Amino acid sequence: MKKLFNKDILFLGFLSLLYLKLKTYLAYNGAFDFTYDQGRDLLEASKIVFEKNITLIGPTTGLPGIFYGPWWYYILSIPVLISGGNPTFVAIVFTFIGLATSIALYLFLRYITGSFILSAFFSYLSLVSSFWMLSPTFIWSPTLVPVFMTLLFFSFYNILKTKSTPYYFLYGLSSQIILQGEVAFGVMITLWTFLSILIYRKYLFTKNLVWTLIGIIILWIPQILFEIRNNFLETKAAVSYLHSPKIYGEEAVIYIRFLQRLDSYFNLFSQTFLYANNLLSFLLLSFFILTLIVVYKKPTFEKNIKTLVDYLLSLIIFSIIFFTFFKDRIWDYYLIGLPTTFVILAAIILKQSLKTYYLKVTSIIFIIIVLLLNLPNGLFSRFNETKITGGGMYINAQRVVNYIESQKPKNYSIYVYSPAIFDPPFDYLLYWYNRKGLIEKPKENQQIFYLIIREYSSKKYFNEGWYVDKTRDKSTLLEEKAFSGDIVLEKHTF
Repeated sequence: MKKLFNKDILFLGFLSLLYLKLKTYLAYNGAFDFTYDQGRDLLEASKIVFEKNITLIGPTTGLPGIFYGPWWYYILSIPVLISGGNPTFVAIVFTFIGLATSIALYLFLRYITGSFILSAFFSYLSLVSSFWMLSPTFIWSPTLVPVFMTLLFFSFYNILKTKSTPYYFLYGLSSQIILQGEVAFGVMITLWTFLSILIYRKYLFTKNLVWTLIGIIILWIPQILFEIRNNFLETKAAVSYLHSPKIYGEEAVIYIRFLQRLDSYFNLFSQTFLYANNLLSFLLLSFFILTLIVVYKKPTFEKNIKTLVDYLLSLIIFSIIFFTFFKDRIWDYYLIGLPTTFVILAAIILKQSLKTYYLKVTSIIFIIIVLLLNLPNGLFSRFNETKITGGGMYINAQRVVNYIESQKPKNYSIYVYSPAIFDPPFDYLLYWYNRKGLIEKPKENQQIFYLIIREYSSKKYFNEGWYVDKTRDKSTLLEEKAFSGDIVLEKHTF
């Protein structure tokens, strides 16, 4: 037992060091996404921390009048409070959430399979894979989903084994944290949670069910208060949507949507394991299905593990049905919890296949192929900031604000051109720099003003619209400076 314990600790130490190099190192150097959502959410979390403006709702969902819960803002406010609002510190914290996802996956797989090799393999895969959904690190609410999917499955499995009260509570709670992280996927998981109570009523429909319901309800308290204060705004909006759903994309007939969902799921499976190689992915999926058929009835397939497999497969089938009836376009991140589900299923199936000689050889071959297609990228390379050219990267936005700050402007205005029209990332940086006393807060309609122009090379709106409106054809260009990320800063005066 001591040897096994030491082996686990050594591997988790290796996993952590690898993560520090591949993910945390980049965040420390400012190479992380800092786009609309990050700027908006940091502004809201800062209002909670520094202005004591406690909100009862979270970000908009994209549906009029319907919002996320506020718990994402509450969670985000913790690193904001500790760091004084430093985005780099917050980004580093979120790389550790990504690491926690890989570690949780390892511990859960070790718990249900007993195999060090398989647990290490799949947790390593989640860390080094180029597919962001396996171990996300963004300052973004969906980052919370994979680790709490693992907790959801852990809770269900322990309910099967022990029927202990804390696991019932965690089962309900984790389902709602997933909803707080990604609303489309979370609504599906919430419905599945209630359906699973009926399907697995032998285990879930007990006197401890009340703890599952408490776990679900507790996260709804702020929104219930919001509803009472605002004449049930969200409830009315939800009823209106269900009655007359507004479709933003092209609405397809149901059988076409079903085929589209199957294609999306297959692509997700392919990206999870085999770097989007469709041929190898089809072979791997076929192997998994055939293996499951072969081993399912064998006495070596432990009862609780078999029930967990049934649960995971039923969840996948239910999610396909749910998103088939969802008429609008499905963005990839709507399905963020599924790669974790695929990985856990794959680990269980491979564990069973390794017990059968003629399946064992094929399993080892696939493991080797997956390893070769998912070699860590950037393990031995040094950070090169000149290669960080994305306009949405934090380091590039920070350079612009640093330059403005170096000029110590007084009585000035700032206008930002962004494809999103509004630009919360620059709003947040100016807010944060002002709080630190580094820069005076911009004012409206001042004689001196700065224009921050994203996607400068596209020359959008240079002859009409936005640019002409801000310069009003009367200003004098005092200075122009280009930055990485296709961002140009202009300084004007009237």
